[in-house]
Amino acid sequence: MEKPGTGYRFPPKIVIEEGGEGCVGVELESVLSTDLFHEVRVFVGVGMDLQVIARDVSWDSVSSILASSYSVTAAEATIDRQGYSEQRTGLPAEMAHAVFHPPVASYGGSVISRRLRWRPMRSMGGAHPMLVCFEAQDSSGITSGEGNELVPHKAVRGCIAVALERCRYAVRPGESMQHIAAYYSTNWIQLWALNTDIVNPDGTLMEGSIVNTGHVYTVEDGDVIDWVVRKFGGSRASIVEFNRDVAQASPDAIAAGQHLCIIPNSCATHI
Repeated sequence: MEKPGTGYRFPPKIVIEEGGEGCVGVELESVLSTDLFHEVRVFVGVGMDLQVIARDVSWDSVSSILASSYSVTAAEATIDRQGYSEQRTGLPAEMAHAVFHPPVASYGGSVISRRLRWRPMRSMGGAHPMLVCFEAQDSSGITSGEGNELVPHKAVRGCIAVALERCRYAVRPGESMQHIAAYYSTNWIQLWALNTDIVNPDGTLMEGSIVNTGHVYTVEDGDVIDWVVRKFGGSRASIVEFNRDVAQASPDAIAAGQHLCIIPNSCATHI
């Protein structure tokens, strides 16, 4: 169920499950596991505000929560440059502008949480799901005076797949149809035609409500991109702009069954 103010369909707290109690290691509870990933559906506009929590109920504590992704080559790290330190989050390249807050420890370090906030650009709609993994490690590692590891740190990983909705926008505070239409380079009348449930197109929209920004077209056998553009009065550039998966491949490689977000121009369509 979509809840106003969230901008996505799942609650903002995601807890990882795996590991166990005591000497087994870090306990990351509930919806994620090392074998499965949990899908988080995100909308352009409000974006994603996610909290990841790790808990250890044994005698030691949680030492870290790090982020990693299969789409980047390096894990989270701080690199010392000349005169400054560069922070690398380990998130996918498409999430380069995300804010991954520092860890917050509570209950004597047995619980550590981190907040991930990301507002995708309008061109990200329809992107292939991005896998983001979180790894938590406890502080049970013990070494001898000679540096030999006697008790290793125990770690566990859980992943989410971030999927961006195509042709849909989550309203930010104070926005109207005019604001959203300008953001998508269209006009409010065209936008209203795609959202007939909105009674007052001149007023401020409810924060977190979902607005259709275009028409989702399912490619049929024999379709080519130029015919689709002509039918809806759009442009090749617009289809590339609002369909990240098309931009990552080729506009000339559309296939039957594929979905396209098209912002139509009713004054230039050809039936």
